[in-house]
This record gives sequence, structure tokens and C-alpha cells, in this order.
Amino acid sequence: MKSPRMRIPRRTRARSSAMGIVGGPSIARLILSLLLCWAAIAGCEKKSGDRVPAASGSAPLRPSAGGPPRLLPAVPSSSLPPAVVAAVGRPVEAVRVAGRGTTELLGFRVSSAEALAVWQKVHAVKEQSGSYPVVFAGEADLLHLPGEPHPDPAALSPEATLRRAAGIHAGEWLRQRPGELGLEPPRDPAASGRPNDEFLLFDDIVTRRPREDLVLLLVPTTKAWEVPAYLAFGGWNDCPTDDIQIAVQKRWFDSYGAELVAMDTATMELRVARPPTTREAALALATEQFAYCYDIVDQGVGSLDALAASLRNAHVWFFWWD
Repeated sequence: MKSPRMRIPRRTRARSSAMGIVGGPSIARLILSLLLCWAAIAGCEKKSGDRVPAASGSAPLRPSAGGPPRLLPAVPSSSLPPAVVAAVGRPVEAVRVAGRGTTELLGFRVSSAEALAVWQKVHAVKEQSGSYPVVFAGEADLLHLPGEPHPDPAALSPEATLRRAAGIHAGEWLRQRPGELGLEPPRDPAASGRPNDEFLLFDDIVTRRPREDLVLLLVPTTKAWEVPAYLAFGGWNDCPTDDIQIAVQKRWFDSYGAELVAMDTATMELRVARPPTTREAALALATEQFAYCYDIVDQGVGSLDALAASLRNAHVWFFWWD
């Protein structure tokens, strides 16, 4: 059931053909091109935000006394799990943020150049540390994850979210979603594309310069698909709510070994261990991804077939919601 929140007008749609792009580039690069076009005209919109803010109690960071939301007071690096510190192999500056409900998350800042390598090291010891790593792009934006309003604050806890997710049949939801939204994926059997194997969020998505505001968060779970429960991700416009995010990502972990690596307030990038290798399998996956995040077609590659071409043998998946 869709949230009763106000629907925010979506930006003017732009097809890849309108941008002079005809096949070949990855989906992430196509969306990057679109964002570059928007950057010149949407600066003021970005400052005020284009989503309905979360209701009181659902924001991911707690407000300071008499002031705006902020990062919680810093903690010594010795507060980090020893397995993480050993895996990183260098001194780190620990940060502490308030997650959903009463959850507090630890993390540390990483550079753009080392982000993926550090993520891999920390991921390798997640069972020992009890923490799943995710690189969050935009430290200041940790204050503005939108969350999903709910009349019962207890329903906002990660535990409650995970219970809701356990009752969702992801395959059925993906099959029904396009019809519920009145969507029909555009087709272009002649479309081509190349596999996507690069992460975009480690660099500024507009300037492509290395970011200086990356935080590797340690989420208190060893399961990649459970991360949205702790960060209140989803629930604006047609971005699936956090419980749907969990159910769908669990399905894709089981089928493809897909795991969350990086995110910001509107984007997720996943590493894929077992991507589809045939056109038919890639088209079936593209159909599911269109249902989950139709902006990657509607404002990205332009057709279901182009999306399938970019998913075949691709080890990175990119999702972005307007």
C-alpha cells in the first residue's frame, strides 16, 4: 500500500536519445550525463531538497539540544570493532551517528582512492566484527536521509522493519509493481550497451573529482540486505520503502550474490558476484530492476533491452531514484 504522503512533482523526463547517446555507455554513465545537465539549473532546488521531509521521530540523526541535527560526539578509534581496525591496518578517525530508532552507528572517514579497497577489507571480517560496511557518500547528508513517516514510533525500529520485510514476497511485489504504477517498460530490441563495472559514488558525481566526505559506516548486521532498516532508506515518491528494499535485495543476494557497497540519500550501488550471462537471463533481471527503480530506464538507458545489455556480465549495479 502506498504511503499517503504528498506526491512531489517529478523533474522533466529526459530520454537517452534526447541527450544524443545511442548505445554503448553504461547505465551509470547515462544517468551521470543527465545529472550533469541538471546541475546547471537545479542548484537552488538541491539546497532546499525535493522530497517531503520525514516525520518527527523518523529522521536518522537526532537533533542536538536547541539546534539542527548533527553528528553525535566523536568517539575514540578504540571504540571500533578490533577486527575492523586490524583489517584496515592504519589509524582511523572514528565518527558516531544516530541510526534509526535508538540505534547508534560507528564509522570512519575514508578517501575516494581507498574507499573500495577498505570496504573489501572490512567486508572480509564482517562475521568477526558483527558489522556490515557501507560507504556513505556525503557526510553532511547523513543528516537528511528522508525516512518514512509512521504514526507508531516503535514501527520505525530496525527490528520492526525487518519483521515487516520477512512477510514480503519480493518476486510477487516485483511482478505487480509496474501494473500498480501504470508503467510499461519501453522496448528496443536493437539496443546495445556495455557491462557496468565501476562505482560512481566514490567521486563527485558532477565534477568527477575525488570526494572528501566519504564515511564508511559500520551497520550492526552481517547481512547486506538489512542495511536499509538501520538507515531509514526509501519511501519518497516511487522509491520503495525500506522493508521492500530489504526483501528485494535479499532476493538478489540469493540469486546473484548482490551486496550493497555504496549509497547516498538517493542512490545505491551494489557489487554483484554472479551476474546474468545470457541475454534471456539479463532481460528477466532487467524486468525486475525496472519494477524496483524505473528511473534507471525512464531517465537513463531508455529501454528495457538497453538495461539488459548493461546488466549482462556486469559486476556493479546502479540504482537512482528521482
